[in-house]
Amino acid sequence: DENNSSSVFFLFCFCSTPQLLILNDCNIDRAGEPEDLKKKCRIVKELDLAQNKLNNWNEVFVILSHMPRVEFVNLSLNHLTGPIQKPPVTKMDHLRNLVLNNTKLEWCSVEKLLRLLPALEELHLSLNEYTHVLIDTVNSTAKAGDAGGDGPAAADATSNNNTKDETTPATSHTPEDTNMSSCSCSSSSSTVQLSDQQNSADTSSVEPPPLQTDPHGGVRKLHLTGNYISEWGEICRIGRVFPQLEALVLADCPLR
Repeated sequence: DENNSSSVFFLFCFCSTPQLLILNDCNIDRAGEPEDLKKKCRIVKELDLAQNKLNNWNEVFVILSHMPRVEFVNLSLNHLTGPIQKPPVTKMDHLRNLVLNNTKLEWCSVEKLLRLLPALEELHLSLNEYTHVLIDTVNSTAKAGDAGGDGPAAADATSNNNTKDETTPATSHTPEDTNMSSCSCSSSSSTVQLSDQQNSADTSSVEPPPLQTDPHGGVRKLHLTGNYISEWGEICRIGRVFPQLEALVLADCPLR
């Protein structure tokens, strides 16, 4: 039950104050008492919570808020599809390696995580059923014909949008593909809202909306094994967001 799943976390924490904490497949679904976490987890540098029952990012942030030194976190096989809101206190300035394989995390949530992890160097997003890479550094509200605008970038953004709306991937659709539809709709909705705001402000002198995704200069390694990405254009978009990328793993992706 819920009480037992919470107590498992503390059973291991109370044994010692380790720098490496491995709690795979322990039915953990919540953080537990903050004071206990603060005492027993303050020196943890590596945390493995793979294959548990975490499905709320708030609980994850509560756990990490008591691990100021944490550098590696594995959350694979937790169903973390829920929304991500900026935690009020948590600072993850030392987190360098984050593993989110088979969590079904949407790309719109990846964007928010990147803003919270300035020190991130390695990111694992394998087996998350992605068909498109929705993050982009191109201003989605920019018009391709605007004077002084970045013509190639604007044209590329338009091409990507058309590809997503009108072209289906070469691979056959599977039930898992529906995971991306909700995120894609969310992305489209946000674009429409930004466009409406810009149109309403055409008569006044205002600054253009901010870019959708700021480039993350720290990430050096990105793992996308076993996703459904089939277009190389999607991979090129990754390079814009991670300009310092040195290693990209695309095993078992149906790229043409």
